[in-house]
Amino acid sequence: VPAAPGAPTFAVVDPTCAVATGTINVTSATGGLVFSLDGGAFGAYPAGEYTGIASGAHTLQARTAAGCTSPVVNVTIAAAPASPAAPTYTTVDPTCATPGSITITSATAGLEFSLDGGLYGTYPAGGYTGVGSGAHTLQARTAAGCTSPVVNITVAAVPAAPAAPTFAVVDPTCAVATGSLTITSATAGLEFSLDGGAYAAYPAGGY
Repeated sequence: VPAAPGAPTFAVVDPTCAVATGTINVTSATGGLVFSLDGGAFGAYPAGEYTGIASGAHTLQARTAAGCTSPVVNVTIAAAPASPAAPTYTTVDPTCATPGSITITSATAGLEFSLDGGLYGTYPAGGYTGVGSGAHTLQARTAAGCTSPVVNITVAAVPAAPAAPTFAVVDPTCAVATGSLTITSATAGLEFSLDGGAYAAYPAGGY
């Protein structure tokens, strides 16, 4: 009686972030055998392996030239790893005293992040601080290497400092023992501090 072949042994390569399908490689003898994947027609073992295999359950069976078949073996291809969603964020624009910052408001656990195309790393405690004005990019990556869509972020320009005020002085006279200061440069939208005191609107008529 012709002998039935043994159940084929195999190795699986599961899907990755870059390749959404898996592969099945028969590791036992293939010479003189034909194979059926998922109950399909028997055919010669493909050069290299079975590629482009969808995630889920599959079957594999071998057959000799005499028509004897092996036991059916079950093969499972894992699901493709999921890509993370684009990170959501808030920005704090620069002030006269402090630079801008970016805070991620979506989940950060298990993810690494790349700011402006730099190296991926864990999300820093307190967010990204000291961020310069202008356009920035942010992207998340899972431990499996799947990346999120890139998000574009704009940090506003640093507010401009006003020019030093210009002024005119009226010195004391015999009749008026005190002097006065009149600001001759723009005062609209500005507050002033005289002798280090509290900032306040420029008084009508000057100091």
